[in-house]
Amino acid sequence: MTLTNAGPASAAPTFTFSYQSFSNGDYTINVYNNGVLAGSADWYADPHGVYGPGTGDTVGAWDGLADGYGIAAHLNGDYRIATTAGHASPYTDYASGDILEDTPLTLRAYVVKGGDVAYSLGKIVYS
Repeated sequence: MTLTNAGPASAAPTFTFSYQSFSNGDYTINVYNNGVLAGSADWYADPHGVYGPGTGDTVGAWDGLADGYGIAAHLNGDYRIATTAGHASPYTDYASGDILEDTPLTLRAYVVKGGDVAYSLGKIVYS
């Protein structure tokens, strides 16, 4: 009798997050899939043209890893959502509109695949 080991089924990915604030009020939540940068949820407080869409009061979701998972950026729950779900990587989505200045908002990154798979801590940002 010979026994063979087919090996374990592919392990579920582990998603982790890192957080970065910028002096101009922007904020980024990076999303990692098994330690590899998969995407980000981004907040752009004021209009600028260096990075991002060039508009203020904008939330962005960027998916840079073709791993089958999408990235969603939520602002205050469902108040404003940008999502890469349903699009091939790399892909970026933005949602913007004027918000009263200095309004505190909560930014959260979600990993999605037919529903929420993982999510970051909520971070306070200001318009």
